[in-house]
Amino acid sequence: AAPTTRSRPSGWSAGEVGHSIVDPKGWANHLGIRGTLEGEASGTAIARKAKERLKKTLTARDVKREACRGNKIAKEILEEAGEYLGIGLANLIMILNPEKIILGGGVLKEKGGDIFFKAVKSSVKRHAWPKPRLSCSLVKTKLLETIADLAVIKRRIVVRAIVSWNCDN
Repeated sequence: AAPTTRSRPSGWSAGEVGHSIVDPKGWANHLGIRGTLEGEASGTAIARKAKERLKKTLTARDVKREACRGNKIAKEILEEAGEYLGIGLANLIMILNPEKIILGGGVLKEKGGDIFFKAVKSSVKRHAWPKPRLSCSLVKTKLLETIADLAVIKRRIVVRAIVSWNCDN
């Protein structure tokens, strides 16, 4: 999510959490920036890692299925992506101190999503201070099919209630 501003933020990058760095030695994106949250933990990142390590073209959903069938490399890929998302969420917890973080998206759907979600929670536990971490519940949305569409619609409403920056001051 991105904070809503009353005017155009300098540089057009306010709240681009997916472009925050979680591994400075990680994969380089199209801008040459290494180790972004999106580049290490998204469904696209999972598919890219599967192609590199399993030598097959798979979707993130396929990687989850392989992990559930006992493929150790597929499971490692999901756990690694969960580790990176956990680092990103721990950073958000430390910066924003939210009461709740609701996660959605295709990687969390179905059985393989549990492997991913457990890795996320474990990573958050290791990387965030106990007090803010314990005051923040980390949950999967019940709207897994439509969360991306709803996020686009509700982003301004939800985020404005949490953080409102006024760049004119």
